[in-house]
Amino acid sequence: MCIGDRDQHVKGQCKGKTEGLRDRLVARVARVASAFAHFLQEVIKPDKCSTSSTEAEFEEKNSLTDVELGDRFQEFCDLRISEGADFDEVLQWLVGWRVLIKKRSGYGIHRFMVSDLDGKKPPLDVHFLYPLPKYKLNPSMVQAVGKGQGIPMNRKDQQHAMLFAEEVEKIREVCREKFEVKKPLPLYKKSPRRLHKIRVPAFISGQNVMIGNSLYVRSRGYPQHRGFIHAVCPKDSAVIVSFHPTFHNKPPFTVSFGINRIPFLSKHRAVDLAERIMAQLESTKRMIQPPAAAGCDTHLNVQQKQFLDASLLPLLMWGPPPFETLLPLLLWGPPGTGKTTTLVRTIWTIITKNPTAKVLVSAPSNAAANLLCERLSELGIQPDRMLRLMGMSREVASVPMAVQRFTCKDALGNFALPDLEALQKYQVIVCTCTTASYLRSSVPKEKPGWFSHVFVDEAAQSMEPETLIPLTVAKAQALVCLAGDVKQLGPLVKSKLATDHGFQVSLMERLFTRLTKDTKEHSRVFVLTDTYRSHPSILKLYNPIYDGQLQCCSPKSSRDMVPLMRHMMGGASGHPLIFHHCDGKESQNEDSTSWQNIKEGEVVMNYLRKLLELKIPAEDIGVITPYQLQCERLKNLCQAVGIKAKIGTTELFQGDEKRIILISTVRSQQGSLGFLTNYKRTNVALSRAKSLLLVVGNMKLLSTDQTWSNAIGFAKNMGAMTGDIGVLRKFQDSKRWLLVREIAGAYQTANQKQKWLDNAAGTCEFCQKEDSRRHRLLECPIGSEVRESFSAVIDDILEDESLLPDFPVITRHPDLEALQLMQFASPQPVWGQAICTHARNMVDEGITLHWFTDGSCLHPTCRHTRHSAFAVVLDLCKTDDERRAISEQYRGSTLSIPTFQVVCTARCQGEQDILRAEVSAVVSVAENVGHGVIHVDSQVAISNVQLALTSLHPAAFAGCEHVDLLLRLWKIRHGVHIQLVKIKSHQDPGLIDDPLLRYWALGNNHVDAVAQVACSSLNTALVQQLDLVRQDLKVDKKRLEAVYDLHILLQEVRRLATANKESEISTKLHDHRALCAAFSNWTVQPGVFQLQEPDLRLLGSSAFGEEFARRTVEWSRHLIWPDDASGPLGCNTGITWVELALSWMLFNQLFLPVLRKDCLGINRLCFPGGYDGAKQYGLSFLESGTMVQKLLTNTAGLVPQEIMPSGLTHGKCSALYRLGSCRFYQGLDRRPQIPFQAEVVQLLAAVVGTGRKEALSDTPNLAFPAKQDQVARGTWQFRLQTSSLAMKTARKRRKEIINFTAGGSQPKPKGDWSS
Repeated sequence: MCIGDRDQHVKGQCKGKTEGLRDRLVARVARVASAFAHFLQEVIKPDKCSTSSTEAEFEEKNSLTDVELGDRFQEFCDLRISEGADFDEVLQWLVGWRVLIKKRSGYGIHRFMVSDLDGKKPPLDVHFLYPLPKYKLNPSMVQAVGKGQGIPMNRKDQQHAMLFAEEVEKIREVCREKFEVKKPLPLYKKSPRRLHKIRVPAFISGQNVMIGNSLYVRSRGYPQHRGFIHAVCPKDSAVIVSFHPTFHNKPPFTVSFGINRIPFLSKHRAVDLAERIMAQLESTKRMIQPPAAAGCDTHLNVQQKQFLDASLLPLLMWGPPPFETLLPLLLWGPPGTGKTTTLVRTIWTIITKNPTAKVLVSAPSNAAANLLCERLSELGIQPDRMLRLMGMSREVASVPMAVQRFTCKDALGNFALPDLEALQKYQVIVCTCTTASYLRSSVPKEKPGWFSHVFVDEAAQSMEPETLIPLTVAKAQALVCLAGDVKQLGPLVKSKLATDHGFQVSLMERLFTRLTKDTKEHSRVFVLTDTYRSHPSILKLYNPIYDGQLQCCSPKSSRDMVPLMRHMMGGASGHPLIFHHCDGKESQNEDSTSWQNIKEGEVVMNYLRKLLELKIPAEDIGVITPYQLQCERLKNLCQAVGIKAKIGTTELFQGDEKRIILISTVRSQQGSLGFLTNYKRTNVALSRAKSLLLVVGNMKLLSTDQTWSNAIGFAKNMGAMTGDIGVLRKFQDSKRWLLVREIAGAYQTANQKQKWLDNAAGTCEFCQKEDSRRHRLLECPIGSEVRESFSAVIDDILEDESLLPDFPVITRHPDLEALQLMQFASPQPVWGQAICTHARNMVDEGITLHWFTDGSCLHPTCRHTRHSAFAVVLDLCKTDDERRAISEQYRGSTLSIPTFQVVCTARCQGEQDILRAEVSAVVSVAENVGHGVIHVDSQVAISNVQLALTSLHPAAFAGCEHVDLLLRLWKIRHGVHIQLVKIKSHQDPGLIDDPLLRYWALGNNHVDAVAQVACSSLNTALVQQLDLVRQDLKVDKKRLEAVYDLHILLQEVRRLATANKESEISTKLHDHRALCAAFSNWTVQPGVFQLQEPDLRLLGSSAFGEEFARRTVEWSRHLIWPDDASGPLGCNTGITWVELALSWMLFNQLFLPVLRKDCLGINRLCFPGGYDGAKQYGLSFLESGTMVQKLLTNTAGLVPQEIMPSGLTHGKCSALYRLGSCRFYQGLDRRPQIPFQAEVVQLLAAVVGTGRKEALSDTPNLAFPAKQDQVARGTWQFRLQTSSLAMKTARKRRKEIINFTAGGSQPKPKGDWSS
C-alpha cells in the first residue's frame, strides 16, 4: 500500500522543520533539502493527464529507487558544490516534508515517488489493519429525530443518531466561525512546497485548527477553494495551508474551517463494537465480597485500599456465569479525595505483582492523560515499559518535557505510532479516549484487543461512545474500571436534540445511577469521602452537593492564608473566604456571543495585585470564569502588568487545583444566570482552591440559584462578604427585614405598647427586669450562651455607645472630610515647556498630532477612599508609514516603544472617579496645546466632551457628570481644534493584523499602564492614608455586621424560648393522647367557600392524566374549609401536605404517582400499583406530600371554578410538630376537615412518635388492592407543556365567570371555548 494514500485513519504532520531551529548545521541541512526538492520537481514532472498508462506504470515512471535518488543527489551536489550535506539526512527531511513518498518494492528495495499534494490532505506514514468505517452523515434521520419522529428504541441506534445530531451542530458552529482576510495570502517560505500562511483570529475553536483539517476560502467573483492544513504555528496564531494550483490569490477572502470527522467516526465504531459487551457493562450483579483489606500500600487510606484489593481479585471471586469482560468497577472520587493517586497506585501494584499484565490508561483530555503519565513515572516506570501515545497531529511543543520522553517520535521529531508488535511490548499505554482508536485500528477487525486491564479516568466527563473506545481494545475477561465524579462537569454536548435525549449523561453516571437505584451502596461502587485538598471553610461551600459526606483531612498547609486575611479584608477572619459583591455591567463584543464584565475584571486585578504584594507566587493562583470573553480580557490585563497566573474557563480547571482561586461570575442582569445555573459547573469552580477562595460577582443575582444561594449563605455566616455592598445587604432577605425593622424604629418594647395595649407589661417575660433594647441585647439571661462568642463585639458596644443599644449605625470616620478636601485641592497638572514647544512646532509643520489619554481609579467600589489619576502620552511619529514600521518591529516584544512620550501624569481634582479622570486628561490636552487627534477608550467621555465643544450654551450639558470640567472646555472651545477617536481598550496587539491599528492599540496599552502607575504612586502619603482609612471603614463595617448578627441570633433565641414556653404550657394542659383525639375529632362548620358545580372538560389535558384529575376534584368536594385559621385546642396548626396526601390516597385507595428518571436521565411519571411498587419507587411520606401539592395545583389550573378557597397561604405549619415531630413541615395555614381524618392522624402519630428524624422518609404502609405498575406516555416536561396550554383556556373562562359574578356580561356558552 502506498504510504501517500489519503484515505487514512488520521492526519500526519507536515511542517517546515527549519522553524525555530537554532543549530546552524541542522539549518544548513534543511536549506540543502529544500533546494534539492526544487531540483527534483524540475527534473521529474508527473504527467497526470496521460491516460495511456496504468496506475502501476504511472508510479514506475514517476518514482526513483534509493540508488537512483542517490545519483540525482550527487548530480545536484556537483552543480552546487558549496551546498554539500549528508544524503541520509536530506532524505529524512524530504520524507518528513512529504515531498517524497516511500513505497516498498520487494527485496528490501525502496522506491520514492515525487508527490504532488497541492490541495490535498497531508499523508500519514502508517498502515492500519482495521481502518475506520465511513459512517455517512444522515441529516434526514437527524431531522426526523428532531421532530420527535422515528426515534430509535434500540440504544445502539440512538447513540448513532445522537452522534449524527452532534456532528450537525458542530458543522453549524463551524459555519458561524468565519473571518475576513483583506490581503493576499503570503507563501510559507520555510518549506519547498507551495504552502500559504493564514492568520487565525482568537475566537476560532482550537479543535478545528488541526493538521489535516479542511479549510474553505471564498473570494468575490471566484469559486470557493478547499485547502488542507499542513502545519500549525501557535506563536504566530497561523496555519499553513495547501491549495489546488488553480487557487486565485485575490482578496478579500472569507475563510471558514471544516470539521475533523475522525473523532465522530471513532465513536460510531466504538458503539458498534461495544454492543457485544454492553450486557456485561449494564449488569447490576454484585461482586463477591473480597476478604479483609490485604493491600499493604501505606500511601492509601482504607477506602482506597478497598478499591485496590478489588482490582487484584482473581476471576473466580466474581462467581458464575463467566463473562466476556469482568463487571466494571466504578470509583467515585469527589474533589481532593485522591482518585488519581488511587488509580496510579493500583496500576503500579498490578504491573508489579503481574509482569505479564497489559494496562491501558485513558482519559478524555490530554491534560488528564499527561498527569497520569507523570504520576506513573514518579513511581519509577521507565520509557521501555510505558508509552504515552499521542495524536500524530499534535504539536510537540504543547507536551511537557517530562511526558515527551515516554512518547514515540519519527526521525524529524514528530509524534508517531509504533507498529503492533512494538505496541504489545509495553506494559502500560497512556492515551486519550479518542487516541485509543489508533490501537483498535492497529488490530485486525476479527481479533480482540490485548489489554488485561483498562482504566478510564475522568470517565464522568466523556460521552458514552467516547468512553467505549478504550473498552474495545480489552481482551476477553479484562478488568474495566471507570473513575470520575458524577457531580462535576459532564460531557460537553452542544446539540439541544442530543441533550433532550440524555446524550449528556456519561456512561459512568448512567451505570452509577443504575447500580445505586435501589440502594446507596453497591459492592462494585467505591466512594472516596476523605478529601485532602481544601480548607474546612472552603469544603463547607460544596459539601452540600455531596449530601455532607465529605470529611476534611486537609493538611496544615491549607490554613496558611488565614493569618493574611487581615490584609485581604481589613479585619481578622478565621475563614479563608472572600465573597466580593460587584454590581458591574455585563457586555458582549460584536463578533462574539460570550460575555464580559469590565468592573469585575478590575476587582479581580486588584486582588491579584494584593496577593503578589503578599509575596504569593503567581504560579499558586488560578482565575476561573465561565465565559471565554472574560477569560481573554483577564489574560490581556495580566499580560500588560506581567502577572503569570493561570486563567481559564471552568472546563480548563477540572481535575486541577491551586492554592488560591479567584472566580469571576460575570453575569449581572437579573434573570440571566446562563452557565451559572449548572450545579456541576459551580461545584468544579468552588472546589479548586486549597487555601483561599475569592468569588467576585453579583451576589443578589447569584442568590436566585439554589447552589449559589447555599454557598453565599455559608459565606455570610462566616463573615466573608465584602465589596460594594451595604452591611444590611450582606444578610439574607428574612434577616434583613428584621434588621430594617429594628433600625427604622418599628421594634417596640412593652412600655411603648402600653400606649395602645391595655394589658402590656413593662417587664421582660423571662427575667422580670425592665424591658428595653439594651436589656435584650446585653443583659437578659436568655441568650447568655450566644453572647459568649460575641465578647469582643459587646466590649466595643460598651466602649462606644454610638453602636447601640438604641440606633445601630456605622460611625463616620473623623478623617474623611479632611482627606476628601485634600483630594479636591490636588494641584493642576504641569506640562513641560519643551514638550509644548515641540508639539506646537509639529503643528506648524503641518503634522497631525496624535495623543493617547487614559484614566485609572483604585478601589472604585469604596466611594469615600477611592482615588484616581490620568496620563497623557504624545506620539512622536510623523507619518503612518513610520508607525507601521515601528508596529512590525515591536510586534510581540515587551519593550517600551520609544516614540510614545509621556507628557503628563496627575491626580484628579475633585470627585475621584474614572470618568472624571478620562475627561480631565482630554481637558488638559485642550488647554495646553489644543490641536491633534486624541485616542480615548471611554465613549461616555467622548460624548460629553463633544457636547461641550459644540454647545451654544452651558445649559446643554448641565445634566452631564463633572460639568465643571466641561465648562472649562466650553470657555476655550473656539481655540481648540481636536478630534476625539474611540479606541478599544485592553486589546492584545498580537492578534491585530493591520500594523496601524496595532500601533494605536500599543499606544492605548502604554497610556493605560502609565495611568495605573500614576494612580498608585503619585502623592504616596495621601494614598497610604486613604488605604488606612479604607481599612478602618472595613473594620467598622465588620463590627457593625457582628452587632447585627448578635441581634438576629438573640431574636431567634427569644422566639424559640417563647415557643418552648407555650409548648410547655400546652403539654401540661394536654397529653399526647388528648392531642391525637383533638386532631382526630376536629370538626369544621361550613364556611363561606362552597365548591360550585365544576366544569371538568379540560381535565383530559392534566399532566397526571384525566383519571387522577377527576379523582382529585371528587376528593376536594369532601374537604370542609373554615373561614379562619383556628385549629384543634385553639391553636393555629394549619395542615401539612403529608396529611392531605394520606387523605387523598385513603379516599381513592391508590398511591400517588411519582417522578423518576429513565435510563436516559429524562423525568417520567410513574404510577405504583401497590405497596410493593411504591416501595420500589421509593415513595416516602414527604414525597407524597410534594406530589399531592403538584396534583392539586395542576388540577386547579384546569378547572375554571375554584376548588379550594382563595387566600390560602403556603408555608411551614405546626400540625405534625404538635403530634410529636421534631420540626415544622410545609403545608397550608388553614386546617379543613378531611376524609379519613382519624386514620390519617393515628398513622402519622405512630410514625412521628418513634422519634426518628428520618421517619417520614419511609414508604406509607397502606394496604390497597394490588395493580400493575405503569409509566405514563411522554416525558414529564412534555405533559406539563400540554397542560399549560389548556390552563390558558381555563383562565380565560375563569375571568368571564368573575366578570359575570361582578355584574358583567353573560359568559359565552361552554361550547364556544372548550374546543
